Amino acid sequence: MILHSVLLTLSTLVVVSALDVEISDFTCDNSYPMTTTLEMSCNGTSRCTFGETAIISGILTYSGVDQTGIQNNQAYVSSELAFPTMNFNILNMMKIPLCDESLVADSGNTNECPGDGTFSYSVYYNLPKSGTESASWMASGWTGTGYIEIYAEANVNMMIGRCSMDLQTYVTASEEKGYLRTPSAATAAGISLAALAALSLLCFWCCCCMGRRKSKTSHEGEETTSFTRMNDEIPYSVNAADKKSGLKKALVE
Repeated sequence: MILHSVLLTLSTLVVVSALDVEISDFTCDNSYPMTTTLEMSCNGTSRCTFGETAIISGILTYSGVDQTGIQNNQAYVSSELAFPTMNFNILNMMKIPLCDESLVADSGNTNECPGDGTFSYSVYYNLPKSGTESASWMASGWTGTGYIEIYAEANVNMMIGRCSMDLQTYVTASEEKGYLRTPSAATAAGISLAALAALSLLCFWCCCCMGRRKSKTSHEGEETTSFTRMNDEIPYSVNAADKKSGLKKALVE
């Protein structure tokens, strides 16, 4: 809750209209009949801006896919990306072809698609928009995760492939002017939380100092009172001695 409040406050001070994302790792569960490698690129780099068209490429491997109950070589895909401050629902049971002109069978394949074998692919995909300027900035600088799930039918019990990915978001390079670089939300949040922690320690230290000062003042007051009482008793003792001395002198005389 504290982190979210800090980010909401900071987002009103920073204007960022675009958010970049990069896939840092991608793996598939080999226990399913369908696996794939995946790379994303935009303008020759692995960083893409939300809202632009990316090139998605890789190698599909089918192993028993044609025995999973698929109909008309169609599958269903769901995908989601999750970050500490934002989630992106990319696909929700979207129907896709398992065999079309985007797939190129490797030379070693002996079966026709979707029979067992490997197939290269390269497709264009329009990435979703990141939302408002504040939302874009709040999602920057974080490490996130994502998944792709493939089903033989539009039924969660008919999964034929599952892959996961690690992601990293950045402030879009076009938003940075020369040496002036907009800090990401993660960086700004870290600095702000560190400042809050330092302020809390300072307040704690001040409270301790005030408590010690009050305790010291109270202790000195008690010593002064005791010293005053002792001084009050001394004259009485001296007067008594003087009276006794005077009495003896009078008797002698």
